[in-house]
Amino acid sequence: MNKIHYKMQLLDTMLDSLIKKLCGQDTIPLVHELINKKKVNEFKLADDLDININQIRNMLYRLHAHNLVYFLRKKDKKKGWYVYYWMFNLNHAYSLLQKITNESIESLKKRREKEKKNISFICSNGCVKFTIETALEHQFKCPECGTLVVQESNIQVIEELNSQIEKMEKESVKLSEEITNFLIIEEKKREKLTKKLKEKKVKVKKATKKEIKKKEGVKPTKQRRLRLKKILKLRAKMKGLRTKKKANKKK
Repeated sequence: MNKIHYKMQLLDTMLDSLIKKLCGQDTIPLVHELINKKKVNEFKLADDLDININQIRNMLYRLHAHNLVYFLRKKDKKKGWYVYYWMFNLNHAYSLLQKITNESIESLKKRREKEKKNISFICSNGCVKFTIETALEHQFKCPECGTLVVQESNIQVIEELNSQIEKMEKESVKLSEEITNFLIIEEKKREKLTKKLKEKKVKVKKATKKEIKKKEGVKPTKQRRLRLKKILKLRAKMKGLRTKKKANKKK
C-alpha cells in the first residue's frame, strides 16, 4: 500500500469516527458531500442525498453545534427568502481530531499508572477480590472458603495498555503529518488563487483604463467639434448683425 494513500485512509477513517461520535452515523454521507466543496445550497444537498430538507437541516445544525460546518446566507431576489450555502470546516475538524486523539492517549497513560499502583488479591476459587487493605483485615484469607488469597497479576492489562498507547501515538504522529501536509497544500492553493485574482484585477484595471482613454479620446473630440461649429455659427450671425447695423447707420 502506498504510504501517502495509507495516511489519507487513516485520516478519513479517524474523521468518520469523530463525526459519528459527535453528530451521529447519519451525518457521515453529508460530510462526504460537503468536503472540498464551497457554498453548497442546502436544497441541492437534499436532492443529492435523496432526503428531505428538514432532515438535511437537522444534520447541519448538529454539525454546526460543534463548529464543523459554517454557512453564508443570501437573499433570493425573485422569491424573497434567504438561502443558506454550507461549507465544511475541515481545519477545525482536524484540530478537534488532534485534540481528542491526544486526550485519549493521556487517558490511557493515566489508566496505566493507576494499574501499576493498584495491587489486588483474589481467592483462588474465585469467591472474592480484595484491595491490599481489605486483604490485611482478613489476614489474607477468603471469608467464604478460608483459602489464602493471592496477588492478582495485572501485567497483561498493563501490556495491553502499553500496546494501545504505542499504536495511538504512532497514529497521532501520522495524523499530524497528514494534517500539516494538507494545510501546506491548501495554503499554496490559496496563494496561487490570490495571485491569479490579483493578476486578473490588474488586467481588468488596465483594460478598463484603456477603454476609458479610448472613449475619452473619441467622445470629447466630437463634442468639441459640435461646440466649435455652434460657436462659429453664432460668431457669423453676430458679425452679420453688426454689418447690417453699420449699413443702416450710414443710410
